[in-house]
Amino acid sequence: MAKRVRAELQPSRLFPTLTAGFVVGLIVVNVAISVATLVFQGELQQFLAQGIGLALFSGVLVSVVTSVSSSYPGMVGQAQDRVAPGLALIAGGVAAQMAGVASSEAIFLTVVAALALTSISTGLLLTLLGAFKMGNLIRFIPYPVIGGFLGGTGYLLVKGSLDVMTTLSIDGPTLGLLFEVEVLPLWLVGVAYGVVLTYASSRYKHFLVMPVLLLGGMGLFHLVVWGSGTPMDDVRAAGWLLGTQGPDGSHLPFPPGGSWSWLTPEAVMAADWSVVMGQSSNMFTIFLITLVSVLLNAGALELAVKSEIDLNRELRAAGVANLFIGGASGTVGFQSLSMSRLVHQMGSKSRIVGFIGAIVCVAVLASGTTVLSLLPRAVLGGLLFFLGAQFLLEWLYSAYSRLTRSDYGIIVLITLTIAVFGYKEGVAVGLVACVLLFLVSYSQVDVVRLAMGGNQLRSNVARPIQHVRLLEQSGDQLQVYKLQGYIFFGTANGLYEQMRSMVAERPAIRYLVFDFSRVTGIDSSCVLSFVKTRQLAENGGFTLVFIRMSDEIRDLLDREKFSEVSDEVFRTFTDLDHALEWCENELLASSQVVVGQVDKASFVEQLELDLDDAEMQTLLAFFERRVIATGTELLRQSDVSTALYLIDRGQVTTELSLEDGTVTRLRTTYSGTIVGEMGLILRRPRSASVVASQECVVYELTQEGLEQMERQAPRVAMMFHHFLTRLLAERLSNSNRMLQSLQE
Repeated sequence: MAKRVRAELQPSRLFPTLTAGFVVGLIVVNVAISVATLVFQGELQQFLAQGIGLALFSGVLVSVVTSVSSSYPGMVGQAQDRVAPGLALIAGGVAAQMAGVASSEAIFLTVVAALALTSISTGLLLTLLGAFKMGNLIRFIPYPVIGGFLGGTGYLLVKGSLDVMTTLSIDGPTLGLLFEVEVLPLWLVGVAYGVVLTYASSRYKHFLVMPVLLLGGMGLFHLVVWGSGTPMDDVRAAGWLLGTQGPDGSHLPFPPGGSWSWLTPEAVMAADWSVVMGQSSNMFTIFLITLVSVLLNAGALELAVKSEIDLNRELRAAGVANLFIGGASGTVGFQSLSMSRLVHQMGSKSRIVGFIGAIVCVAVLASGTTVLSLLPRAVLGGLLFFLGAQFLLEWLYSAYSRLTRSDYGIIVLITLTIAVFGYKEGVAVGLVACVLLFLVSYSQVDVVRLAMGGNQLRSNVARPIQHVRLLEQSGDQLQVYKLQGYIFFGTANGLYEQMRSMVAERPAIRYLVFDFSRVTGIDSSCVLSFVKTRQLAENGGFTLVFIRMSDEIRDLLDREKFSEVSDEVFRTFTDLDHALEWCENELLASSQVVVGQVDKASFVEQLELDLDDAEMQTLLAFFERRVIATGTELLRQSDVSTALYLIDRGQVTTELSLEDGTVTRLRTTYSGTIVGEMGLILRRPRSASVVASQECVVYELTQEGLEQMERQAPRVAMMFHHFLTRLLAERLSNSNRMLQSLQE
C-alpha cells in the first residue's frame, strides 16, 4: 500500500492526476447543472437550485463509487445527461398529473421520489446483471457498431463544446447563429484552442503538456482581459465566462450562493407514491438506456485505452453507485466514456482522479459557483472539442484505411444517425445494418465444404483389385457433399440449385450423400430445399443418403415425413464410412458382383504373379491354410508382428482401441486382399487389431516362412515382394488421390 501511495506521489503521475481531476470536476459540475436544468423546468423551475444540488451530489457519489470499484483505474463516473430526457419525461409527467390538485412543494417531493426510485431500481437491476455475469453480452455487439458509437460520441462532444462556448443549443435551425458577430469569436477561440491541444498532445508526450496548456490557456485569457482593461462584468455579459450574468444581476445558469439542501426522509415519504408508480414504464426505459450505455461505454473504452475491462464489474459498480444515489434522492449516473478517455489523454491512470472530481463537486455544493464563474468557456469548450476531435479522427479518418469499406460505411451511418436522431437510434440502425451485412456476406459462403465423386472418396474397405476397378468405372454414379455452417434461407436455395445442376449434368447418378457432421443447424427454407431435392430423387431414380444428422435436424426433416420415404429414395447412416460402404456394395451388386467372394482365378490375378502352376504351388507351400471363426482376432493391437494373412474367403475388420475404451473401425477387408503386411515388413508392434467379421478362410505366412521362402525359392519370394510393393503402391496412390481432392 505504501509503495502504491509513493508511486502516486511521483511528479510524473501526480501532476497529470491533479490536473485531470480538476478538469473532470469542472465538467461533471457543468453536466450536473445541465441535467438539473433539463429536468426541473416549467412548473418545477422554481426548484432548480435544489435540483442542481441533487444532481451535483449524485455526481459526488458516482465519482467516488466508480473510482473505488471500477476495473479500470482511470474510470470516471458522473450524473448522466444521456438519461436526462427520460428523467425530464418522468418529472414532467408527475407535474402534469398533479397540477391543480397538489401544492408545488408536494409536486417537487413526488418528482424527487420518482427520481430516487428510478435510481434505486436501475441500480438494483444493474447489480444483479453484473452478479450473474451478463456483462459479456456486449461481446456480441459487432466491432463497427462500437466504432460508430465512438464516432457519434465524438460528434456530440464537438457539438457540446459549441454549446458550452456559445451558451446556445446548436442544432439544424440554430446553426446559423454560430456566424453572428457576437457569437463567432466565442467558439472560434475555443476551437483554435482545441486544435492546439490536439496537435500538442500528438506531438509531445511529456506528462506536463496538458497541465501547462490548460493552466496556460486560463492564464492567457485573463491576461488578455487585464491587458485590454475590459471590466469583468462586460466579459461575463459577453458570454466568455461560465457564470454568465443575467439581466437581474443573478448568475446564470448557476443560482447564487450554495445550491444544496438536504431532503429529509419525512419529506420524501410525503410524496404521492401512486403517481410515482405510474411512471414505471419510463423508469424501465431509463434502465435499458443505462444498461446499454454502461456496456457500450466500457466496451468502447477498451478500444480507446487498449486495456481489457471487466464488464461485469462495471455493471456492479454502476449498480452500487445508483443504489447510493437513490438513497440520496439523486439522478441516475454511471461511467462516462468521454471523461474516462479524457483522463487517459491527459496521461493519468489513477483512481484519485474521481476523488478530486468529487471534491470539486463538494466545493460547489458548499460554497456555490462564484469561483467557477471565472473560468473561461473557451478553455472548457476547447477541451471538449479536443476530446471529440480525437474520436472523430480515429473513427472517421484513420478507420478508413484499416477497415473494410462495408465496416467503415456502417461506422459513418451510425455516426450520422446519432448526430441526427440520438444514441439509441444510432445503435439500433447500426445493429440492423450489421445483421443485414452479415446475412448478405454469409449467404455468399458456400455451405458445401467439400464435393467429391465416388472415384475420389472411398470407404475404409479393402477390396479385391477387380472390385476397385469396377468402382472406379462407376465413380460418377456416387456423389458426396460435406456441408458446413448454418444453412438458412440465404444459402438453402443455392444448395438446391447446385444439386439440380449436378443431377442434370450427371443423369447416371445413383447415390447422393450429404454429410451433416459440420452443420450447426438448418431453418425451414433449408428443409424445403431438401424436400425439393427428394422430389428430384424420386423423379430421377437415385437415392438420398443423409449421415450424422443432429436430433434437431432429424426432427425438422421428420416433420416433412422423410422417415416415411422408401429406402430406394432416402437412407440415413451414423457415419460417412458405413454410408460409402453401403453405396459401394450396391454399385458392385448392380455389376453382378457378389461382395466378399472371388474365384480362384481372381485370387491369382489379385496376386499379380507371373508364375506357372508349379511356382504357384511352391508359393502356397510356405502358407498355412486356416479357418477362422467369427469374432476371432487374427492380429492384436500392440502385439509383435509375426505374420501376414491372405484372405481367401470371408471378411475381417481392422479396429483401433482408444484410451477411453471405445473401438473405432478403420477398415473392412474382403476376400482377395491381404492384412498384416505393414507390421511384418517393418517388424513393429501392431497398430490395430484385425477381427474376423464372419467365418474366414485365410492363408498365413509367418516371419519364419517368409525367410524360408527367400532362401529356398528366391524367384517366388521376389515375385511375392513385387506383389506387396504393387499392393502398397496402389493404396498409396488412392490415398494421394483422395488427399489431393480434399485440398482442392
